[in-house]
Amino acid sequence: MSHLSRRSFLKVSVLYSSGLLASCSSALMPLSSSMTDQNSSSQTPHNSETSHNSETSTWLHIDEQGVITYQLPSVEMGQGVQTGLAMIVAEELNADWSQIRTEFATNHPAFHNPMLFAQMTAASRSVWAFWVPMRVLGASVRQMLTEAAAAQWQVSVDTCHTNRGWVIHTSGKKLSYGELAQYASQLTPPRNPTLKQPQDFKLIGQSLPRLDIPLKTAGQASYGIDVKVPDARIASIRLCPTLEGDLVSYNADKALALPGVEQVIAIPKDLTNQFQPAGIAVVADSYFTAQKALQLIDIQWHDGQFAQLSSDDIYADMRSTLDRMPQGDTQDFPKALTVEYQTPFLTHAPLEPMNATARVSDSRCDVWAPTQNTSAAEKCAEILTGLSRQQITIHTPYLGGGFGRRLEIDYVAYAVYVAQQSQVPVKLIWSREEDMKHGFYRPASVARFQIGLADDGYPTRWHSQITAPNYFGRFQTLTMPWTQYLPIDSLTKGTVASGMTDSLIATGPFPYAIDDFDMAVELADLPVPTGNHRAVMHSYTGFYAESVMDEAAHLAGIDPYQYRRQLLLNTLKQSNWLANQKGLDHQRLLTVLDRAAQEAGWGKQASDRHQGIALSFSNKTCVAQVVELSVDEQKKVTVHQVTAVVDCGIAVNPDSIKAQFEGGIFWALCGTFSEELTLSNGQVEQNNFYDYQTLYTRHMPQVNVHIIASAEPPSGVGEPAIPALIPALTNAIFHATGERIRRLPIKHYGYSNGA
Repeated sequence: MSHLSRRSFLKVSVLYSSGLLASCSSALMPLSSSMTDQNSSSQTPHNSETSHNSETSTWLHIDEQGVITYQLPSVEMGQGVQTGLAMIVAEELNADWSQIRTEFATNHPAFHNPMLFAQMTAASRSVWAFWVPMRVLGASVRQMLTEAAAAQWQVSVDTCHTNRGWVIHTSGKKLSYGELAQYASQLTPPRNPTLKQPQDFKLIGQSLPRLDIPLKTAGQASYGIDVKVPDARIASIRLCPTLEGDLVSYNADKALALPGVEQVIAIPKDLTNQFQPAGIAVVADSYFTAQKALQLIDIQWHDGQFAQLSSDDIYADMRSTLDRMPQGDTQDFPKALTVEYQTPFLTHAPLEPMNATARVSDSRCDVWAPTQNTSAAEKCAEILTGLSRQQITIHTPYLGGGFGRRLEIDYVAYAVYVAQQSQVPVKLIWSREEDMKHGFYRPASVARFQIGLADDGYPTRWHSQITAPNYFGRFQTLTMPWTQYLPIDSLTKGTVASGMTDSLIATGPFPYAIDDFDMAVELADLPVPTGNHRAVMHSYTGFYAESVMDEAAHLAGIDPYQYRRQLLLNTLKQSNWLANQKGLDHQRLLTVLDRAAQEAGWGKQASDRHQGIALSFSNKTCVAQVVELSVDEQKKVTVHQVTAVVDCGIAVNPDSIKAQFEGGIFWALCGTFSEELTLSNGQVEQNNFYDYQTLYTRHMPQVNVHIIASAEPPSGVGEPAIPALIPALTNAIFHATGERIRRLPIKHYGYSNGA
């Protein structure tokens, strides 16, 4: 693994195509091919044998015309990172924004996310993680260009400055970056380039139009499903429907007789890791032919040991787990709460179903995959082909939705395997039904709380128990393709799962000071594959903590906003509590809470409107949300307005942050109202959007996002919109009806969306 320090990040700049090529090695290599050029069969692979051996990775290229091409280390799946990261580089470079171009980086260790230990886009850690490295990159190149101009003019560097792609002397003469690139490439990069002060930012903090939107609105953006490789066939799959079942036999005579069908290939169980079902793939001349052929194959499955498993069994098992855990005693308190909460499995259901294209030969493997996890895709191909990583190239197009599902690499494994067996390039596309029935789901969970309130109505005892499937259980064997990128040097086989899962399925940093606080976590041993899902555990632990806090406020007879506010004030006075809650800034939490109440007009709504409030801290971002809704006699809920206040440090592109929050809020609304994944007879029951009920654009309420001005470094924004929305909504329903929501989705209580 390559660990890049600030100092070594721009170790050298080299000359290429009469321009400046900023890279991480003294060896020369070309830029990776643009994703707009996918149809070409003669692309120069980014990670050729030479480039891998020299650990070279090109980040930035300036040509003679001053066009700046930036290699994007993160993938673009709608979150706006393509624009955000380019803005950071362009800001420090003092570039002309109209001259900026981006390309998606292929696989190389230099592009590893410094917070995720891999070339991976996840956990709202792109702008957050690359904030300093990308500033250093831009500032280094800016300084080199300035030195090049000063040398040509034979003047002091101090008499030169840069502006929008030009180096300008105090006399008024100037040279463009394109004119200076060749000379600048021969200079030694600065060890510690001077970074701009926030007050000098010209791009950062501005709502610039996103780079991906024009392509997408014109239908020109290339997604994984759009990839075209010469001589490629189309394949589709049918996987074993039961959990941990297997393929026994099949008869494909009818399918092979269908015109256009070329091959039928059996796929073994657990191809590269656990939870990859066995299945059948059809290789054909079109997707529709492959799908028709799959229906003609007579398949015999072995249902496996979980053939009778149901959702009822799962929740009963989790409650039994809670029964075995120590419970908190609240008998000595004047007022107390003992409550139980439950959340379901959720799937991702991205608009673009799982797909990948693979071309495999004896000496090379090329994969075109809409993946969030380039490192794992590379490792998967390495395992299946036996090739070295120097012989493998992972090309990443735009992603038609990720939400954590594309951190898995099962679809990559199937594509590579089918391409190997068929000996032709293959684009493998899943049906929506296969996608929904064979995902890696947001874990279901059950939690219990025992809360004791003192005479003043505030909690002094907070005991809770929570159980959920062992999210990191797949890592216990340390054979998962991307476990090599986890920091497990000092961890044993068992603690990889238990230690990491405990921290994830608990509520995280609890923001309120409570004298007697305890949260116990027990992992449920279930065969249901679980994985990353937008906001993951925060999406249900936020619901739990802020719902129970609301219950405590109601029991105490204190306004929910004032209740939280007083608890935060109490917390600010207790330095010992702060010392145990690393990363939490309670003053910032108090600020977003107050601002949300102010912006929403807390307590001033019309008589037929009802409000709920909630607070959250995730991905180092502070969020407060107020939901305003009404409920009619048929229990139809109309969400009129959501007020969200966010402190995510410096807002690189405020419009992107607002868009992320609008999308995250709608995502959370879907999961709160109706989305639920259930199991019966060892199988996922849902098939498509008709029975995995989601919301429509007409259900989107007015969303007002307010960003707190900050000089702190940026933190995550992709996921933090979700945890506070859910309890804010259910707390508002309680205010409207007196009915407390302790189980999601709310359709179980008879509620529906009235918009």
